Amino acid sequence: MEFNTKKILEKLNVINGLANKACLEAERSNIVGAHNLSCANVEYGYSKADKSYFYRAYIEEASPDNCDLCQFIQNYLDKYFFPNVEVVTEW
Repeated sequence: MEFNTKKILEKLNVINGLANKACLEAERSNIVGAHNLSCANVEYGYSKADKSYFYRAYIEEASPDNCDLCQFIQNYLDKYFFPNVEVVTEW
C-alpha cells in the first residue's frame, strides 16, 4: 500500500482542530464538568489485530475514564466526516 504522507498530515491537522473545537463545545455545554480541555496529539496507526488503519486523538485535562466526553468528541468528529476516530482522555 502506498502512503500519501501529505494527505495523512492534512487529516491529522484537521482532526486536531476539530477535536479542539469539540473540547470548547464540551466546556461551554458543561456536559463534562471539565475545563482547559485540549487535543494534545493525534496519531495515525495500523492495528495488526484488526488489519486496519486508524486515527486516535488524545484529549488532555480529562479523566481517563470519561466515556461521555469521548463519545461527545467522537460524535462531533462524525458530524465533520471523520468517523471512527478513537478518542482517549488523559490527565
